[in-house]
Amino acid sequence: MSRRAGLAGLLVLLAAWLAAAPVGAAAAAPSADLVQQIQAQEQDLQQLQQQMANTQHDLVAARATLTSLQGKVSSLAGQVATQQAYINGLEKQLGDAQARLQTTETGLAATEQALTAQQKTVGLRMQALYEYGTVDYLSVLMSAHSFTDLINRFVFITDILRADVAALQTYRQARVEAEQQQKQAQAQRDQVAHLQAAADDALQAYRTRLTEAQAAAGQVKQVVAKYQTEADAQAASSAQVQQTLSSLRVRYTRTQGGFAFIWPVDGHIIITSPFGQRFHPILHIWELHSGVDIGEDTGTPIHAAESGVVVQVGYLNGYGNTVVIDHGTVKGHDIASLYAHQSRTVAVRGQVVQQGDLIGYVGMTGWATGPHLHFEVRVDGTPVNPIDWLPPAP
Repeated sequence: MSRRAGLAGLLVLLAAWLAAAPVGAAAAAPSADLVQQIQAQEQDLQQLQQQMANTQHDLVAARATLTSLQGKVSSLAGQVATQQAYINGLEKQLGDAQARLQTTETGLAATEQALTAQQKTVGLRMQALYEYGTVDYLSVLMSAHSFTDLINRFVFITDILRADVAALQTYRQARVEAEQQQKQAQAQRDQVAHLQAAADDALQAYRTRLTEAQAAAGQVKQVVAKYQTEADAQAASSAQVQQTLSSLRVRYTRTQGGFAFIWPVDGHIIITSPFGQRFHPILHIWELHSGVDIGEDTGTPIHAAESGVVVQVGYLNGYGNTVVIDHGTVKGHDIASLYAHQSRTVAVRGQVVQQGDLIGYVGMTGWATGPHLHFEVRVDGTPVNPIDWLPPAP
């Protein structure tokens, strides 16, 4: 198949496809029917907007509750961490107190041994005093051989008595000190253990409250997600109804005869290739040039020449990146416009666009020798001269 035959076949397929476009393909519906459809869509849209407002109100309230609960969770988590650090400190104090008690008990054991030995000595002395009493000391004094011997014996006996008293006092003092040390160490250990038990109870209470707050936050988060899902679904439904409503309004305007193209690019218009038969610069054959080429720099914004529904967005062989807009039925004829060779398209299939809306940018994709916009107008699928449908070029 020759390139001429392939291009001709492409044009025939494109024309047939445009002629079969779903919007405006049939004769225009009576205005009364369109008005009823528009009113029904407006009512649906109003109901959806009210539902969206209610859902949004509930969503805002749920988010506020979630924020409050999350703040409470954060605060309780901080309290748990602080309480745990306090307990860790108490555990260290308890360990230190236990070590001191162990040291004291070890010392007390040694003291007890010394006391036992000292008690034995004191006991023997007490027994001797009980058995012999002052008689023994008196006999020692009376048996002195001289005055000097008497004095020496008196001093000796005095030293013995003094030693007995000192030993008894030392015994009593050592026992009292040992008992006091043991009591202090035990009291300190008991105090720290009491503080730790109270801190453990407080920690458990904090953890319980934290768990409850986390559970409540999780439940509210599910509510927020539910409302968000509803809001998203309602927004999508609203957009769909709005699109349908816009499409119906376009059709209604068409039935009333309202229709006028504008140039799809702004500024001074330069036609680099008009509508009609020409020698194709790439295919090198004579054929119908089905639109007009408007010379513009790459990236120049392209606007919808009239309001309508986007029925095609994508790459078409020869045309490159292309957007096709169905403008509905005007006086019994289906009108569509085509915008080819775009560097990047913005419009999406099914979108309802208003006159002047951005749909893409000038480029040179497809069969093009330089950046420009190839613009077509088709009536019932057949290309016509766009100049006849456009205002004077600026």
